[in-house]
Amino acid sequence: MASAVEQIIEINQSNVHAIKELAEHAHTGIEQWTALHLSASRSALDEALHHAEASLSARDGAQWLTLQSDQLKALTAQAAGYGQHVYTLLSDSGSAISKSLEARLAQTHSSIASAVDSLEKNAPAGTEAAFAVIKNAVTAGQGIIASAQSSAKRAVDAAQSAITAATQQTVETSTRASRKK
Repeated sequence: MASAVEQIIEINQSNVHAIKELAEHAHTGIEQWTALHLSASRSALDEALHHAEASLSARDGAQWLTLQSDQLKALTAQAAGYGQHVYTLLSDSGSAISKSLEARLAQTHSSIASAVDSLEKNAPAGTEAAFAVIKNAVTAGQGIIASAQSSAKRAVDAAQSAITAATQQTVETSTRASRKK
């Protein structure tokens, strides 16, 4: 069995690996975010120019108002789609990071428990009470972390439901408003 010092060194090396993994997840998310923004800006420019040309070629006020109404409906749908895409990117990145952190946390809990057990086996007689306190503190800390994770997951689920409902309502409202004109 490895000594407590070797176990702590192993934990630290594993933490450095986990940080690298999290950084890679973050960079992937940033790359996707950047690609989305570049695509959206190109699309917005192309559509703005197309709309300007169409507006300038309108023959009368009614045709121009129809073009404006159609443009507004398209912009609302695109904004809702863009928002949903941003949310999906953030959700996917957050999910990947969360899974990585949860796995890392479980491994760290196991390593800490093993290190404490190793220290306890090599400790002088009479330190059993101190190790009992340490083990209780570790167990309590793990319980608090589990409770916080559960609360965070419920909050994320509630936020996801609210965002989906708001996006759908925005598109429906825009569609109804366009039909009335």
